[in-house]
Amino acid sequence: TTGCFHAFHRAWGKVDAFVGNRDLAGILADPTGGAAAIYYAVLTGAADSSSPEDELIHGTNDRTFRSQGLDSRASAELAWGPTHHLLDAGVRLHHDRADRRRFEDVLRMASGALVPGDRPRTQVLDSRATTTALALYAQDQVRWGRVEVSAGARLELIEFGYVDHLSDAPG
Repeated sequence: TTGCFHAFHRAWGKVDAFVGNRDLAGILADPTGGAAAIYYAVLTGAADSSSPEDELIHGTNDRTFRSQGLDSRASAELAWGPTHHLLDAGVRLHHDRADRRRFEDVLRMASGALVPGDRPRTQVLDSRATTTALALYAQDQVRWGRVEVSAGARLELIEFGYVDHLSDAPG
């Protein structure tokens, strides 16, 4: 019998876009063209944010993952009359859980520094996904003289769940 448990937590932040322009890659690819020059100046701190449109969306992704399970196996060799049997059987129970949260803050550029904007932090994602799996198997390898035959069966049952805590709706 083998057991396993793994827990992992990670939270990271990143600038996603400007409130008024979601194409941050486009601004960086051509920082001198049209409105991109204004956004680029704010992004580099050369200009202050002058409206809600040129404030930055800073997203924080907060993830917790947990994985645990048990795996048990047994085998036996038996002789029944002229036959020799090699029996194998096992059971595995495994559970995974992923909690995902995402928060967004709005930041504005002021005198070359990012400062909190006037809008409050918003939570745009809060979900939990779970999976529970049960697997059972049995196999018999029968030998009678020079003849060998194997027969077996495997059953897998998997249950998946998803809840969006922001809408209280299961997925």
